[in-house]
Amino acid sequence: MDSNRTFGAASNFVTKCKNELKWEDLSKDTVMDVGCGYNFYCSRAILHQFPNVGRLIAFDKHPCVIMEKRSFKDELFENKIMSKTIQCSAADIEIRDSLQPYKGSIDKVVSRNVFYQIQNKELAIENIYHLLKPGGDAALLFWLDNPMGI
Repeated sequence: MDSNRTFGAASNFVTKCKNELKWEDLSKDTVMDVGCGYNFYCSRAILHQFPNVGRLIAFDKHPCVIMEKRSFKDELFENKIMSKTIQCSAADIEIRDSLQPYKGSIDKVVSRNVFYQIQNKELAIENIYHLLKPGGDAALLFWLDNPMGI
């Protein structure tokens, strides 16, 4: 799938979150993108729809996704990384200890096309619950039928 279609699909997901969960002003919110992936599609879609988001935490369990320097050709995203609005972190949604710094401090969690790769989905969802502030939102999009059998 080409990057424009993939970014478009991420934008559609964020629009659905915005409409169905009544997301409006996120300037005081901390949003977490679980399993941000190499191209940060969902994180970038959040920034484009909510450029004044208070804080965006993008994490992935693969440190190379977070550590590798690259150009995204997305000026808004790159500026937000430089301004520290975006925090990138290596963490695993199945390992609660890796999430401790964020416990109870997240307003909104998004995860798109990640959960089909997670072995213990129940634990991952419990961990998301522990990340959220009371009344926080979680929006998860994943395959129900996985041809890979994971």
